[in-house]
Amino acid sequence: MRGPLDLQMNRAGSWLHVCGFDGPKLDAVKNACEELVLATGGKVSFKVTTIGGGTVALLDPRREPVGWSDR
Repeated sequence: MRGPLDLQMNRAGSWLHVCGFDGPKLDAVKNACEELVLATGGKVSFKVTTIGGGTVALLDPRREPVGWSDR
């Protein structure tokens, strides 16, 4: 994916902006988020969105199997 993307996290029911990043870094960002989910015992979810707000991918540890759902 090209272009700028946003990483958001959800811990308590609302999405918070974490950081922006360039699309070519998407795999690295996804891998880092997977590590954070493991480190927190599954207490956080992550999503990647376009600058316009469209969801690109979602990582929700409450769903089995745990993994990214690409949109």
